[in-house]
Amino acid sequence: MSDSEKALDLIVAAKELRASGAPDEVVAEFVATEVHRGGVDKSGSPYINHPKRVSQLVSALFTEHSQLEADAYVAAWLHDVIEDSLDHFGAQVTKSDLFLMFFRNEVLDAVELLTKRPGMTENEYLSGIANNEIARIVKFADLTDNTSPLRRSGLNEQRKAKYLRYWQTLVLEDPFLHTSDL
Repeated sequence: MSDSEKALDLIVAAKELRASGAPDEVVAEFVATEVHRGGVDKSGSPYINHPKRVSQLVSALFTEHSQLEADAYVAAWLHDVIEDSLDHFGAQVTKSDLFLMFFRNEVLDAVELLTKRPGMTENEYLSGIANNEIARIVKFADLTDNTSPLRRSGLNEQRKAKYLRYWQTLVLEDPFLHTSDL
């Protein structure tokens, strides 16, 4: 099956799910699960656990339901779909593909900003995120998960330094300094 056929099958399946009445949250989880199926993180765990934890962290940031919370939750599920689809799914999933699945433009813009592109500088990447509320919320949850005490033992020094720069740019806090460390 070609890349375009695989992406088209995913679009059709997402549209069928929508036609059955599934809300954005369910479709986003489905798409992320399909794209990351078989993918593993640096510790060897199923990759889908990461977007799941990020979406749970996003939900925990809100005290009441709002459109912002719903959009951030959906973007959390989708935040690595474009970037990792070729490696995990075997076909490139694009912003246009996600558009054809009827996700809101606000979600699509955030997911695109959360996608690191070849040749993009770290400053360009972080600047885009900093200027988009949904992307900023999702990146906060993403960094929280990536630097959690349970996961940080698997981080090399280069990745720790990168995450620290991201935190300092977006949050102005050192994620590696926890009160239990004092």
